[in-house]
This record gives sequence, structure tokens and C-alpha cells, in this order.
Amino acid sequence: MRECTKRAQVLATLVIIVLWTPLEWGCSTSDDNSDDDTAGDDDSGDDDTGDDDLSDDDGDWIQISAGRGISCGVLTGGAGICWGSSEVGASEPTAGVLFTEIVAGQYHSCGLTDTGIVTCWGIDDGSALDHGQVTEVPSGQFVDIDVDWYEHATCAVRVDGAIVCWGTLEGEFMQGDFQQVSVHVHQICGLHTDGTVECTGSNAAGQLDVPGGEFEKVVAGDFHSCGLRDDGSVECWGC
Repeated sequence: MRECTKRAQVLATLVIIVLWTPLEWGCSTSDDNSDDDTAGDDDSGDDDTGDDDLSDDDGDWIQISAGRGISCGVLTGGAGICWGSSEVGASEPTAGVLFTEIVAGQYHSCGLTDTGIVTCWGIDDGSALDHGQVTEVPSGQFVDIDVDWYEHATCAVRVDGAIVCWGTLEGEFMQGDFQQVSVHVHQICGLHTDGTVECTGSNAAGQLDVPGGEFEKVVAGDFHSCGLRDDGSVECWGC
């Protein structure tokens, strides 16, 4: 096994550990790391809300996502909540809709509604950071979405299994019977309905050398990607 593949598997393990970290863990707004829940509450002008917006009264969570400085989640019943630092509205979910999934980004976030429609929110001001992430959302119904906060792009799987992207990536990149998509920087990876994985993009570090067999989920990285097998094992490729 190449050393870079070993490092990739270690990183994947760390990602799994982070995902299982309790929601109570977050950035402290106080200087003394005090356990006092009131510490930092007077910083009303600070855009970084940390986990102050979370409450035990919010209910049960069915899905969560972390972007750059922003986290989002969906509650039982479909309500979407985001929290964190955002000066461009990326932490303000579209009002009046119910979600099955929300993916947090940096300057934009997107959600999949209970009717299969994709809705996005965040920067929409014609600036250099505005790549149509919000205004160019394709019409139609979808089954999965993913946001690349680094490159300000979004990809989604249509009900017919095709993968379509917009923002800094634009167009239908892979045709077929996909059920899940993951996008990050140089890579777009999709999970077929038969469990096989297909990737497109740069192959400078072997990112397209996808191992055979069936997976349950795929996550695209910069120079490597990882997949979750149905037996609970993780396999990575690239460097």
C-alpha cells in the first residue's frame, strides 16, 4: 500500500471522529475558557455565534453538515437551522420550506426540500465571490446534493440519476444511475445505484483510480477520496 493511501485512510478516520463529536463541542467566544454558560454572551456584535443558537428545545436532529464557519442541520419534521459566522446570509435557510438535507458551505449553503427541489441561499451581490451559486440553481427534482465551500460550487443528483453542477462548476458532468454525489476542488465522485463509484476530474494523484466493489457512500477530497463499504470498512484512493 502506498504511503499516501495510508495517510488518506488516517484522514478519513479523523473525519469520522469529528462527525461523531457531540454538538456541544464548538468554538468558545470567551478568553478564559470558562465553563460558565454566560461567558461571551455580551458579544452581541460578534457574527460568530458558535453553538449559542442551539437549544435542547430545538428537538431531534436527523441530519447535520459543517461548512467553513457555518453548520446546518435538519430537525425531525423538516425544519432547517444553521448557525455560525456568516456575513453573506449563508447561515440563513430559505424560509417556509421543509428539508430532508442541508449542506453548509462558506459563502452559500443549499438544501434539498421534501418535494425534491433544491434551494440555495447566501451571496447574491454580483461580487467576485458570486458565481451564481444562488441564482443559477437548476430546476427539476433531485435526490442528493453536495456543496464545495472551497470552490463555491454545488452538485446534485437528478431523479433520473444524472449529476448536474453549478457555480464555479457548470454542466452535467456524469450521466448514469447515480444516487449520491460528493464534490471537492478537483473531484466529483458519484455513487451508482448498484453501489459502484465513479469519479471525474484531476488524476494527478490517482484520484480516479477508484477500487472495484460496492460502497454505501463516497466522499471526495482534494487529492484523495474515500468510500464506506457495506461491511463498515473504509477504503481510500489517491494520495
